[in-house]
Amino acid sequence: MPGSELERALKAQADYKAALAGAQDLDELRKLDAAVTPAWSGPLPADVQRDELDAGGVPAVRLTPPGAAARGRALMYLHGGGFVLGGAAAVTTPAAHAARVACACAFLPEYRLAPEHLYPAMVEDAVTAYLWLIEDGTPPERIVIVGESAGGALVCAVLLALLEAGHPLPAAAVPISPMVDFEFKGASWRTNADKDGFLTRELALQNVPVFLPDGDPAKESPLNHDLKGLPPLLIQVGDHEVIRDDAIAFAEKATAAGVDVTLEVWPHMIHLWHTFSYLPDAGQALERIGRFVEERTPRGAP
Repeated sequence: MPGSELERALKAQADYKAALAGAQDLDELRKLDAAVTPAWSGPLPADVQRDELDAGGVPAVRLTPPGAAARGRALMYLHGGGFVLGGAAAVTTPAAHAARVACACAFLPEYRLAPEHLYPAMVEDAVTAYLWLIEDGTPPERIVIVGESAGGALVCAVLLALLEAGHPLPAAAVPISPMVDFEFKGASWRTNADKDGFLTRELALQNVPVFLPDGDPAKESPLNHDLKGLPPLLIQVGDHEVIRDDAIAFAEKATAAGVDVTLEVWPHMIHLWHTFSYLPDAGQALERIGRFVEERTPRGAP
């Protein structure tokens, strides 16, 4: 049953949402987001090495837990933020947690954001960073792509782009609460509207013209693409999330297309729950991701 930790996370989300509503412009929104969301998950552990990289023109951060470099695994982690907000700092600690469990390096691209760069610029950046990672010496069978919310949408869009271009696919992928339907048609957008602390259908719909002002939301939605040929997927979503049914629909469609899909619906969990370090379910979900990475990539050193 939900406890005080979840109530604390819900209040943090509500306070964050209220603060964003009071921002005067996009620059203020981004500064507020950069100050608040990384604080939810706390500082990077002192024994994790952090390096800044140029991944083929895409800025990126590499996190190396003790012993991870020798395993040659990479967990490519894509942050959320509706394609408008966010950055690697928001997911640094969660990515390091999962990477430690997997004995992998975490690789966090700083993809371009809208409205300065419209969709699919962020997909192109993530593909570029992934291909650079391969060129840098990490074979695709040792890479797992992870992302949450808009980052989860990017995971799916990147896989589809790699398939279309004939590039090698990663060993597996983990879309977390993925934004796979840009029309937000799932029933949970209504039935869970009073359970999630931050995300609403109104907010999501307002954001689409910012990153996709001239495109067709239905055409661009990963949910509406042919999913045949995708690598194994672990899809995590909270039972109390408004985005829950969209994630379930993607899992069902991928399964029908012959994809190896593991769907986990976490009881009582809310959007972005992985980022709250004090939530027991956050640590457990990240550990599950780490184990999935370990299971789906070679165990021996490269």
